[in-house]
Amino acid sequence: MKTKINEISGFLIICLNWFTRTRNCSTIIKKTIKCHFEHTREILNPCKSRIQDSSHSFRMTYYTTKTKLTSRVMTKFSNYSCILIFYFCFSVFAEQTEKLEYKTLTAKKDNLLHYYYTTGTLIAPQVTHLGPQVNGEMKEVYADTGDIVKKDQTLALIDPLLFELDVKSASSQMDISKIEFEDANLNFARMDRLFNKDNVMESAISKKNHEDALIRLNIAKANNEKSVIQLKRAQERLKQTKIIAPYDCVILRKLVDPGEPVTSAPITYIMDIAKIDSRYLEFSVPQEALAYINDSKDNGTEVVYTIKNICPETKAYISKVFPEINIETRTIKCRVVIPNADYKLKPGLLAEVKVIDRKREQVISIPKNCLIPENGNFSVQVLKDKRVIQKIVKLGMETEDNVEIIEGLTEGEFI
Repeated sequence: MKTKINEISGFLIICLNWFTRTRNCSTIIKKTIKCHFEHTREILNPCKSRIQDSSHSFRMTYYTTKTKLTSRVMTKFSNYSCILIFYFCFSVFAEQTEKLEYKTLTAKKDNLLHYYYTTGTLIAPQVTHLGPQVNGEMKEVYADTGDIVKKDQTLALIDPLLFELDVKSASSQMDISKIEFEDANLNFARMDRLFNKDNVMESAISKKNHEDALIRLNIAKANNEKSVIQLKRAQERLKQTKIIAPYDCVILRKLVDPGEPVTSAPITYIMDIAKIDSRYLEFSVPQEALAYINDSKDNGTEVVYTIKNICPETKAYISKVFPEINIETRTIKCRVVIPNADYKLKPGLLAEVKVIDRKREQVISIPKNCLIPENGNFSVQVLKDKRVIQKIVKLGMETEDNVEIIEGLTEGEFI
């Protein structure tokens, strides 16, 4: 197309140049005739009448020549213009005829998903306020706000000196009670042998001693067991001077510094932590959604969530539908559990959520922009045997881009 326009433009320029030159020739002829007339007038001045006749003759010759020349030029220009216009129109039509093509798509069966759009917030599945179980002075704080720590990692340390002394004292007391228990056990064994002799008098005398020995043995045994318990308690309190991470977590807030006193009652919170290996995505849907959402373990409602610049579109499934409807907004809260293996998902992030509320499987669907409104109905253009025909269609479920065709189209037709 561009090449033909260039050819026509060149031809038009040639015609205009020729016409300009022709007009210049007319001007030259006019000037020549006028000069010839003036010269003749000077020669034939005595014969005025003849000169007037000659002048009239020359003037008529000039105007006749000019008229013929102009008429010839305009005739040629008109002819060439007609040829040019015809050539241009024929070229454009021929080119369009040669390149006439149809852009089509095939009607086929597909799955249609209808979404309800909402927003949700990421929250930590577990938040814990850590505090001491023993009283004392904070000696070390090993973690700070924002740190990611592993399970059983030491986060802080209360001064353990007094608790170490308690362990030593309980250990010594246990050793003493153990010796007393062993001594009472030996004494009871001796009395038991004397008590079981054949001599009745000796046996009767030793019965009271036997009972006393048994009592002392039981007391020694109880004291020994008590000392063991006290030692274990002292050891456990010594362990409690270390503040340990109960699970993989992130430090949300550090609340104390070394040197500060901490107590278990009333409790002095040391830091707040949050579970980090997963996140809850919570969002609300209208109460009408109860008809199509569920949180069954094997068939929870599918959702698609996106976190701008952090997480692309990802599928998930509703794990919990809360039992209570918000009476102010008439919405119900839902929860999705999503993994957080790379720890990029922070509590409080906003997510865009699409909840699948309706689903149609293996139905004929086409793009919405293929529909043509027509007297309250819709039609589509179908290519059949190299001809375009218009067919009225009946619509079903609509999505953001596509629409279900219930009647009017069959699978495989070209739209």
